[in-house]
Amino acid sequence: MSENSKGGSARNPRKPAVRFLFFIVIFLIITAIYVAFHLFIAWIFIMTFSLKGDSSSLIYITSVFIGLFTIIAQIVSHFYHRRPVFPIYLLSSLLIGMTLYAFLTSLAVGLILIPCHITGIWSNWTYLPYVLRGILAGGIIIPVLAGLVNARSLRIRRIEIPMKNLHSEPVKVVFVSDLHLGLLVGRRRLERIISALMSERPDLVLIGGDLYDTRPRNIAQLTEILKRIPIIAPTYAVTGNHEFINGIDECVSSMKEIGFNVLRGRAVMDKKTDIQIIGVDDSSGQSPFTSTGYSLNKLMAELDPGKPIIFLNHSPLDFLKVRKLGISLELSGHTHGGQLWPLGYITRLIYKDGDRGLITRGSSHLYVSTGAGTWGPPLRLGTSSEISILNLISCKKEKK
Repeated sequence: MSENSKGGSARNPRKPAVRFLFFIVIFLIITAIYVAFHLFIAWIFIMTFSLKGDSSSLIYITSVFIGLFTIIAQIVSHFYHRRPVFPIYLLSSLLIGMTLYAFLTSLAVGLILIPCHITGIWSNWTYLPYVLRGILAGGIIIPVLAGLVNARSLRIRRIEIPMKNLHSEPVKVVFVSDLHLGLLVGRRRLERIISALMSERPDLVLIGGDLYDTRPRNIAQLTEILKRIPIIAPTYAVTGNHEFINGIDECVSSMKEIGFNVLRGRAVMDKKTDIQIIGVDDSSGQSPFTSTGYSLNKLMAELDPGKPIIFLNHSPLDFLKVRKLGISLELSGHTHGGQLWPLGYITRLIYKDGDRGLITRGSSHLYVSTGAGTWGPPLRLGTSSEISILNLISCKKEKK
């Protein structure tokens, strides 16, 4: 079965000029929105601290500079993701998180501040400005500090899942998704995951995509650590959208070199456990220039319906098809559970089948990991980084 025909990347032969124009338009739209957020934050800040004249102009200029610096630093860090740019990349990533909470806090303060200015209460109530200034400062500092601390933790989540057609003893699977290895998530987090794998002694390790947050060549020093994973247990992996962003061919080649069995629109049977694993390229990696289509029906035609099946899919999609086809378990990631409150409400709206945790419908299960690392801001609020220990048991044993 050829990977390209069943889920590998197929590039659209459009001219480079069209691709360049597409990304320029997207860049300008994102930049305009992001700078607008900063200008709104600056406006509320100026009103809250009663600044006028040159001071207010300086705040507006500074806010625009911070917005443009953040975007440009992120772009530069993407193309040159190496140690010399670490301070710039860290600062710009933190600024993204700070901007989110500065914007949300400014909205809340603005709902009080603007009516107070209109009615004249602002100038007559002595303590109100100090209260709102405290709220503005606390609404930014507290969630950012809490998010920094929380992002450093790594939760080991244990779940028991009954599997149809599983006739052997319980099978222990470690599921790791969305590690985002790069300058911000590196050796320390990877070593903790390796230690957990060694202590758990799993039967299988499944990698759910977004292993990389940069091109593998930029983090070559982590390759030897990653090579320890398939020694612990057979390891199967799929691509995520960030593998496409960072060069799909290089990322897949690196994963194969490490020793991962990379599934791109194909199915395999693990000889030790007799579990059949379907793996596909991530559909969210699509753009006008790539295609990652796959057919579950065609992939299922090659499998033994009398043996358990796991569907490894980076994005939590196609659960309805999974259920109709009688697949026991779909494993996904991608959403990070929103990563930062209140973004989880958005991921819940987008991913109707579920954006985190275990979802069961009949005899089929969808498990969505919140991810082992972070993307963008090195912060987590309202979610936690995790690796998942899945204890797969026979449905017959569960009934007993």
